[in-house]
Amino acid sequence: MEQNYFHLTEYSDSVVDIREKFPLLPLEETIVIAEELDLKYPTDPKTNEPIALTTDFLLTVDKMIG
Repeated sequence: MEQNYFHLTEYSDSVVDIREKFPLLPLEETIVIAEELDLKYPTDPKTNEPIALTTDFLLTVDKMIG
């Protein structure tokens, strides 16, 4: 499904940039938000290091096209 979505957006005239697995916020900020919400922040099971939260796709769109 992700590959299909990528190809769909790649051929859109209004999409000017596609980024994959893009960090949502700096790691420190997401950790603070999790703490404020009393949530356990995700960590790597082997190293116990915090994992950066990402979005699958971040699109930059030219609103003047289309």
